[in-house]
Amino acid sequence: SGVLIRLLHMDIWAIQLWRSVATLILFIPILIATHGRDTFKALRSIGRIDLFCAALGSIAMFSFINAVAATTVADVLVVYATLPFFAALFGWIISKETVGRRTLSASGVALAGVFVMVSASAGDGRLLGDLYSLIMTVTFGLQLVILRKYQGRSIIVINIISVLANVIICLCVAPLKVPQVSDLVVVGALGGLSVGLGMMLFTMGARLIPSARASLIGLIEVVLGPLWVWLAFNENPGSAAFVGGALVLAAVVWQIMGEIVPKKSMT
Repeated sequence: SGVLIRLLHMDIWAIQLWRSVATLILFIPILIATHGRDTFKALRSIGRIDLFCAALGSIAMFSFINAVAATTVADVLVVYATLPFFAALFGWIISKETVGRRTLSASGVALAGVFVMVSASAGDGRLLGDLYSLIMTVTFGLQLVILRKYQGRSIIVINIISVLANVIICLCVAPLKVPQVSDLVVVGALGGLSVGLGMMLFTMGARLIPSARASLIGLIEVVLGPLWVWLAFNENPGSAAFVGGALVLAAVVWQIMGEIVPKKSMT
């Protein structure tokens, strides 16, 4: 996502609008394919939980795009690395989920990596971008916990409501102007594949495992996201970001191995 946003020559509202349009174009066929004849039934069954989760998703995505525009991709993903802590907190409050010692230990290592990365960017005038990143992290963490608690909700319906709300908001505050073809291709990939499909797959998978564990696995993005932007645009976040990112990745691998090894030993 960071690479694609850096390729765009559009103002922030135009990115928000056309990203949402591209996501909507992708999601509508998926809705019909997954629900078939029950599509209208799924739409009629929309409740307060669906609307609340859609609102959270809308806020998270708006905040993400604004954060990347206001600061470096590394900064955005460093703040996003705190997601396991918010997910664990919300999971404990809402669903009474327990967090295992291994997950707590891995989260502690990840937090150490976050502190290493943040220490290098403090005082550089990127506070607004960090604030947007924090809003994105909190709202996404809350959405993950709620979706896990209410298993019967349709992820695709919730996402469609979310992006449709984004389109309406953007049309109300910004004039409709068709971008250049090159920008349309990039923003189409951003909304349809990178953000749209990627976010939907992650939220679907997050319902199958504890919220803190799902968000910890998602921290792999904290390492890879800045790497792609660095390779493509030489956006170097500094040596501290690489050290901190290595700690985060180590925590993720250690957590995942804790789930794989016991299963192998039982076979």
